[in-house]
Amino acid sequence: MPIESEIRDYYDQGREAGRLSDGPGLLEQIRTRELLTRLLPPAPAVVLDVGGGPGAYAVWLAERGYTVDLLDPVPRHVEEAKTASRSSTVAADPLHSATVGDARDLPVADASVDAVLMLGPLYHLTEPDDRALALREAHRVLRPGGVLLAVGISAFASTIDGIGASHLASEEFAEIVAEDVATGRHRNPNNVPGWFTTAYFHRPDELAAEVAAAGFEADGPFAIEGPGGATAAMAELLDGGATQERALAAIRRIERVPSLLGASAHLMVHGLARGTEPAAGPGGATGSEHHPVDSAAREPYTPFRPVPFGTEPHPMPATVPEGLRLALFRARLLPGKEAELGEWMQMLTDRYAECQATLPAERAAFEATFKHTEADGSVWMYHLGLTGSGGGGLDTSNPVDAAHAAFDERVRERGWEKLTPMFLLAPEHILDVLARFGRTGQD
Repeated sequence: MPIESEIRDYYDQGREAGRLSDGPGLLEQIRTRELLTRLLPPAPAVVLDVGGGPGAYAVWLAERGYTVDLLDPVPRHVEEAKTASRSSTVAADPLHSATVGDARDLPVADASVDAVLMLGPLYHLTEPDDRALALREAHRVLRPGGVLLAVGISAFASTIDGIGASHLASEEFAEIVAEDVATGRHRNPNNVPGWFTTAYFHRPDELAAEVAAAGFEADGPFAIEGPGGATAAMAELLDGGATQERALAAIRRIERVPSLLGASAHLMVHGLARGTEPAAGPGGATGSEHHPVDSAAREPYTPFRPVPFGTEPHPMPATVPEGLRLALFRARLLPGKEAELGEWMQMLTDRYAECQATLPAERAAFEATFKHTEADGSVWMYHLGLTGSGGGGLDTSNPVDAAHAAFDERVRERGWEKLTPMFLLAPEHILDVLARFGRTGQD
């Protein structure tokens, strides 16, 4: 099942190697790595990078302890990936393997890998049946509870790029853009430089639906670059320091806002393989004729699904006094941050009186923090609180709140999962005190 000839010709020119090192590609690389860190199971998980190109992510993950096998339909890419692995200054040739292969017929045994990356195939498989087949193949090779990370290009990416790069001065490009928006099918029949090659561009909800239709529990999309990714000013913000972190924090805040998703050039969907029998591969194959990828069995990975910004809060149960909100949130800690979580909680303990002084303005009747380690080894923090609806958030002009916010930014992943409150029980006189403080900030 060869790829379309114009796609092969495009990549045979060496266009992909180095694309992610500067300009809009640098933001794409930084944010993709950030999402991989957040959404993949921990190393030494076995990762199959399907359509992994010259190995930009495969080698990077392998250097961090993952067992990574790369497949790509372009022989040039496979050779470039092998070269990148041999040239690693972090580990000695860390890539487990790099071979020519097709996303629609993976040479891998059933239920043998922990994660599949499809960061490119879904936009170069222009027919829906081919994309569906590739996604079913990903499901087949994943262990129950395994992770798929699938990327698509937004149907509106060429419109935004056309405005930012002045390509719309060309009538030919304007016609291409109109077709992209109308049908998702992108063509560059005259191979004009800068206009990409044959591809399929997804609408955000369409990408998630395709992943779900293949048997995955789909979460997303996540905007990779966000709406400012195509602007020249963005490159100036990526200075590797505090300015870059502020820019990335801004993108994280809106990475799941539905109304803004289509403005990001690239979108990522997280898929969790349900614990069912492996899906049949091409021609009904179940994988017995494929070559296995060795790995020990692992506990199912626990995904992190923060609620999108602006989501309506859960309704309160009848046992919560009127005007109060009972909330239990959780977030996954960033890798290696468990000790710093302890430092954070110790800081709050040492400055307990200062923390208490912030409660009236926040209308916080009580707060509590917990730590929990899941079976897969991921560490989570839980925050329980009862607050009045008129309270404010952290006031970073206050020194203890500023320190609190700084730890929060460093220690956990962005966003919160919000659990549904069901019942509150306390003696009546305690409820009266809690309700009065939550409503007024006074005892």
